[in-house]
Amino acid sequence: CEARGRACSATWSDSAGLHLEQVTMEARDKIAAARVWLIKHKPFFGVLARALRVEASDRTPAFRLLPDDRLLFAPDLVLALPFPALCARLAHLCMHASLACFGRRGPREAGRWNVAHDLAIDGLLEAAQLSVAAPHLTAQLGRLPRGASAENYYEILPSGIRPQENWCDLCDVDPSTDEA
Repeated sequence: CEARGRACSATWSDSAGLHLEQVTMEARDKIAAARVWLIKHKPFFGVLARALRVEASDRTPAFRLLPDDRLLFAPDLVLALPFPALCARLAHLCMHASLACFGRRGPREAGRWNVAHDLAIDGLLEAAQLSVAAPHLTAQLGRLPRGASAENYYEILPSGIRPQENWCDLCDVDPSTDEA
């Protein structure tokens, strides 16, 4: 009975691992399909999205772009996103990289810079009909000038502002490590 219990436990564990592997593969396939859609329908963003190295992460709540152009993603979130939203989100993320978000940030507050960069990117995506509708931007858009640079938005935004956790997509530290 005890040996049988361990066998059942090992089988369940193997099954959970297999499920996680399948979810990760499905999420990778969905990201690949979104990249193909971008290349076919929005080639500028599609070429940029191809440059990102995507990696699944169980320690990332949504998406995290790292300074070396790795894009960490949460497989469950990718599968839950509607396809048009995933395409728009990939375009948003590749714009962070192409606009040198990390190099331009300098000593600025990371969360506030993330919001400022999101605001600068929002107008570009809107013009390309790839609206992301980030919840943290909705309240800001009514009172801020459209078409400004991230540096200009940063100066206007209040200190301490941060995007919601699932929209905080700029991260200097790899969340798969314990480094702060």
